[in-house]
Amino acid sequence: MSTYTYRRPENPLAEAIESIIGERPPLETAVAYQFNDLSQSDQSWLQDWCSDQCKPHWGTGLGVIEAAELIVRLAVENANIPAKDAED
Repeated sequence: MSTYTYRRPENPLAEAIESIIGERPPLETAVAYQFNDLSQSDQSWLQDWCSDQCKPHWGTGLGVIEAAELIVRLAVENANIPAKDAED
């Protein structure tokens, strides 16, 4: 069993988006480590929401999501948090 620096986040993608935008998306994203972990309809909704909340205003929803995915991926690679499929 690996030792991780931090607990397993309940909603890693949502937490990363919140760190970028300053507001948590009002969408249940439990255990979503990446955009593709969400349903198609949730993906569309989240992309639109991120676009509406994005600062600077000329940013894109997909840019925010990709940045959030990178934050999560690097945290996993650095062993800060366990991978989605890792045992606790």
